[in-house]
Amino acid sequence: MPSKPSRLALAGLLAAGTAAALSRPGDAPWIYDEPRLIVYALQNLRAGVLPWHGILGSHGVLYGPFALWVYQTMLLVTRDLFAMVRLHALLFGLGCAGAVWWLARLEPELDAMWGGAALLSPYFWLYGRMLWDNTFLIPLSGLAVCLYISFGRKPRAGTLALLVLALSLAFLTHLMSLILIVPIAAHALWRHGHWLRERRVLVLTLAAGSAALCAPYLLAAAGEFGREVSSPMGSAWRGWLFPLLGGRLFSGLGFGYFLGDDWPVRPWGLLAARLSALALPLVWGGMALAARRVSRGLRRPAERDSAFQLSLLGLGTVFLQCAVYGLAKVYGHPHYLGVAWIFNLYFLWSAVSALGRWRDWTGAIYAAALAAVLVCAMADVRAGGGTRGIHYGPTLANQLEVARALGNFKPGPLSIEVSHYQLFPQALSALMDLYELKGNPAEPPRELAVVYARPNGSDGRIQLVVRD
Repeated sequence: MPSKPSRLALAGLLAAGTAAALSRPGDAPWIYDEPRLIVYALQNLRAGVLPWHGILGSHGVLYGPFALWVYQTMLLVTRDLFAMVRLHALLFGLGCAGAVWWLARLEPELDAMWGGAALLSPYFWLYGRMLWDNTFLIPLSGLAVCLYISFGRKPRAGTLALLVLALSLAFLTHLMSLILIVPIAAHALWRHGHWLRERRVLVLTLAAGSAALCAPYLLAAAGEFGREVSSPMGSAWRGWLFPLLGGRLFSGLGFGYFLGDDWPVRPWGLLAARLSALALPLVWGGMALAARRVSRGLRRPAERDSAFQLSLLGLGTVFLQCAVYGLAKVYGHPHYLGVAWIFNLYFLWSAVSALGRWRDWTGAIYAAALAAVLVCAMADVRAGGGTRGIHYGPTLANQLEVARALGNFKPGPLSIEVSHYQLFPQALSALMDLYELKGNPAEPPRELAVVYARPNGSDGRIQLVVRD
């Protein structure tokens, strides 16, 4: 078990990352899938039905219903999107922090002090606040891996049941979860086949329960499959190599995907982002350590401890990810890296822990740089009211301000002069529906337009103007 000072440091870092996601919920994004999900959840709630599939993805495949179940439950409690962002951030933070804390207890060779630093990443801050479906895959996959490693150390029926539930919910979140499910199932058959065969009734019962839970979604997804599936385009080699950049999620690298290609523009933010890139070589170093551990364990069965199992499973998952993404020509979007985040964190963490007398200096520099990147991202979103890009847009609070202003006027023609609503008109209509902003018929008709607050600027803030 980690020492008390290390546990306190780990708890402090995890709490800081979760607190950042919980703060200022109005600065969260509200783009395309978020309004589609919330409106669909609201429609199902009004109809009194539980959905068995999610929304249709960009590749023509139906997503699972788990996120809708969560949002539908939230809507029973509140229809305030700010509260829903905070609830999402709390669930996300508790799930990820719980997985990191659990991993520190399972693997005593890890220096617990620096494990939580990686969750100060701006990616985890953002994904913790997005009312999306794919984001649930991050805490579910982390908890599933910890459950499996715990099961490997001491096989128990209860742990196996929780593992099957976690993997089933991950599958009902996104098909990307198969990249994790397949290696865990293969490893379990290899490592624990005898235990599982001795408990056939338990295994068959859990398998039947999982199948019953997932069957309605599979039938719905099968009915839609092939209707709008796009052919893979792009570079296969980039797809093969993309999973090897898993350390990106624990750095400021590539966060301009959300905040603009020139982000960060603050000199200290740029310096911090470059220093946080230390995550990439640390992950690669951790993979090399894992490969050496696996090689040694394969030659000497006596050394097949939980670190060996975690290393083998982690490398296998990342290599499967490389194969799948290479064949599908998938790369670029950072959320594609989320399913294997816990393994990349383990690689990074083990590399820092193995640095000896350089460990604390490296960990401190990395943690400080990542914290600075996070502060920079939060400050820039706040100052600019979001962005004009398609991966963030105006903040939720700013969009709600416009929707409420629109609700004071008589419904009629509206000139849309901002790219966000030109591309994603449902973002505005969803707010009008959710907050029951039907307009004021008693008002005289006016010529209204949604414009950028600074037409010649680059920030994302928008406003409603009266032209007549």
